[in-house]
Amino acid sequence: IMPGMDGLETARLLLQEHPEARILMVSSLAYDDTIDEAREIGAKGFVYKPFHQEDVLNSLEQAVGD
Repeated sequence: IMPGMDGLETARLLLQEHPEARILMVSSLAYDDTIDEAREIGAKGFVYKPFHQEDVLNSLEQAVGD
């Protein structure tokens, strides 16, 4: 939870300015509708908190490989 703007809005604005960006969402609020919206926006992955280092590394590899 970020002040002023949530992660989904941040991702949306970032991708508008930099469509080549690779976004990996990290959140403890991992609801299906949030994940679906993140994918619709263009996020390449979603990591759930709490997470293990290996989960983040695997997700990063997938995001870069797309």
